[in-house]
Amino acid sequence: MNKDTQEISNGNFNFDVSVKSNDEIGELAQSFEMMKIKIKNQIDTIKKDRDNLIKSESHRKVFYDNVTHEIKTPLTIIDGYAQMILDEEGQEENIVIKAASKIKNESNKLINMIIDILNLSKLESKSSNDLKEKIDVKMMIENICCQISIKAKKYEISIEKQLEDTFMYMQIVMT
Repeated sequence: MNKDTQEISNGNFNFDVSVKSNDEIGELAQSFEMMKIKIKNQIDTIKKDRDNLIKSESHRKVFYDNVTHEIKTPLTIIDGYAQMILDEEGQEENIVIKAASKIKNESNKLINMIIDILNLSKLESKSSNDLKEKIDVKMMIENICCQISIKAKKYEISIEKQLEDTFMYMQIVMT
């Protein structure tokens, strides 16, 4: 058994305990064999977890590298157009409107990217049971209508909502 403990201390778990007897020493040898197997299994689990962590960290780095690149591009465009507006005195109104429109579009891209990142982060941090949440559909519709109405006014479109009958909406959603 002394030789066996030396093997384990050297990291070798691929052997059978050499003592075979039916006395107290035999029982000790069986317990030693079980301990060796448990230690080997724990070391294997730790190695797998370490490898998974390394892979995960690598994926996370690639993700953040891509995100920072994707965010940097619209920010550079926004900065360029804003600088153009600041640098040019007495510009034509058309150029300013065009630049403001580009700034708005690129800002929206950034906002959507940030929302996607936040949603991804929420999904990663929650279990499937945590993903269920109550939604105030009426409030959600009101918010959507409010956001869309700003763009709709630009095209002379009006948005109307009627949200009085909660029971009727429940029936519609349930069917």
